[in-house]
Amino acid sequence: MTSAISLPSFEATAQALEQLQALGTPAETHGLLCALFSSGAIVRQEAWINSLITTHFETNDTQAQADQKVLIDLYRATEQGFQSEQFEIQLLLPGDEAELETRVEALAEWCQGFISGLNLIGVPVENHPDPEVAEALQDLIEISCVSYAHDSGEDDEAEKNYTELVEHTRLAVVLVYGELRSAQTQKAGSQSSKTVH
Repeated sequence: MTSAISLPSFEATAQALEQLQALGTPAETHGLLCALFSSGAIVRQEAWINSLITTHFETNDTQAQADQKVLIDLYRATEQGFQSEQFEIQLLLPGDEAELETRVEALAEWCQGFISGLNLIGVPVENHPDPEVAEALQDLIEISCVSYAHDSGEDDEAEKNYTELVEHTRLAVVLVYGELRSAQTQKAGSQSSKTVH
């Protein structure tokens, strides 16, 4: 049994992406990666990292190597979460010490990345034929548009709402993943039954 790999911190990922002049925010990048894994797409670690980086680095650049190691850890922890029997998906978001506004913004970006990833691989996000998946995707689209309006009198309520939104996002991803994989299995089964003589 392999030991669980933890996601790198939001801050470490942000720094690595910035140093590597990579595209996307940490949350958006992770959301997109999770969408690719959810769909059953073959995601190769090196190809994924190369798709993020916009500039060339020398092989002896130790800082670039360290930054790429953060992205490798992000990839491996995410892959392991999707492959585990318990499906232990974690969302890459700022820690509780970050301002609530920052966390809400990151959650919206995570959902934007996830929706973008599904669009990228041809999953019908707007009009999915499965009603449960369609509802989950609609929820994720709505969460991708949330913003934080500060009201000092309702800080506890806002924290509670944020926590619920994070869990709702996670459960929506679990549902989407389960349905997409189930549909793939059925499709593969029907194709193999057609080829058996």
